Amino acid sequence: MLPAGGVYTNATDMAHYLMFHINQGRVDGRPLLRDDLMKAMHTVAFPNRTRRSDTVGHRCRSFRPEAYYSHGGGGYGFGSYMIMFPG
Repeated sequence: MLPAGGVYTNATDMAHYLMFHINQGRVDGRPLLRDDLMKAMHTVAFPNRTRRSDTVGHRCRSFRPEAYYSHGGGGYGFGSYMIMFPG
């Protein structure tokens, strides 16, 4: 499963990962990635006319007026789903 992009982690580290995205690639106020790379990660590559679509590693949708990003997966007896509302 690891070659397919499997992530094995705990809830605390996943929360740090989500905050990294919500804080636009910054940790403790310092950038880990260039701004253009973070923007590319949250840009829909092939927009769908009726709804938002996939970005690099996330699915972008909207709930009422606010956009959110999500991703899920699982295997070998576990499953997970993350959702982040950057706004």
